[in-house]
Parts: sequence; structure tokens; C-alpha cells
Amino acid sequence: MSLIFVKNYYELLEVSPEASTEEIRRAYERLKALYSPSTPGISSLFNEEELEEIQRRLEEAYRVLSDEKRKRRYNMSLEGKTSPAPVTLGRPDQELLQSVLKEEGGFRGRTLRRLREGMGISLDELSRVTKMSKSTLKAIEEEKLEDLPPWVFLKGFLRIYAKTIGLDPERVKEDYTKRVLSGQ
Repeated sequence: MSLIFVKNYYELLEVSPEASTEEIRRAYERLKALYSPSTPGISSLFNEEELEEIQRRLEEAYRVLSDEKRKRRYNMSLEGKTSPAPVTLGRPDQELLQSVLKEEGGFRGRTLRRLREGMGISLDELSRVTKMSKSTLKAIEEEKLEDLPPWVFLKGFLRIYAKTIGLDPERVKEDYTKRVLSGQ
């Protein structure tokens, strides 16, 4: 299960939309304990920052789904009756985008960094908006494979990074995978 970037809070907590408040609470407590830093072996799967992000997302899902008013609003957003606006810090200038893509041969970590910097977006600002740690963003941009999160999280991080700076998330994910993770 891609814990951080699942489609919705129900999938995150592994409950159905018809789940009672008690079922939601039990699921939350079970997953919170499972992804606790004190769980044996968990630190071999996730680093401290990833565990904090998982815990944060679990807490967020629980807060929304355990409150009837918030849950109704959230369900309406899932049905398309309202849609939370994605946070985008802008779009790269087309000339900059074409130039960087031509030089880099597609989306790599340094491509993302060059575009971000060319747009005047600091790493701190990107971290604040995406809710990703600066170390994760740096690992993505510097292509430090040993510091990258597991693939199930990385693909979500790449999508969010791309959306936030106005890029096609699927193309970024595909290019990054092809060029960085497969060593091309």
C-alpha cells in the first residue's frame, strides 16, 4: 500500500466509507502503532522523516473522518461536488522549460532543481508547500539513490513536486524513473 499518497483517507486508514467512528478509530490506532518508530524492524523500511510523514498523514485522515462535519465535506470533495484547489507555485517559463529539457534530456533531479531555481522558488518554500522534508527534496534533486524514500513514496513525492511547480506529474515520474532509477 502506498501509505502517503493513496487516493483518499479511507484507503489510507484501510476502512470503507461506511465505517463507523469506532472502526475508524481502531484502524487509526492499529496503523499508528504499526508505523511507530518503536515497532521492531520499522526503521529498516522507513527513515525517521518518512515515519513522521506517515504519522502526520494518519493523524490528518483520522481528524477528518472521525468528525462528522469534516467527513461530510470530505466526502463531497471526493464526489466532485467541491474540489480542494492544489497548491501550485506557478509554471516555468516555456523558454526556460524547453532549454533545460533539451540540455538535460528529460526530467532528472537536476532538471527539477534548475526549473525550481529558475522560477525563484527556494527549497524552504517548496518544502513548506509540499510538506516534504528538505532532505527528501534534496535527495530527489541530487539523485542520491541511497537517501531516496522507497519507490511507493517516491513516485508520490515526484508527482507532488511536479504539480507544485506546474509540470506534468506523470511525465516527471516516468522520466525520473527511466533516467535516474534505471541509471540512464
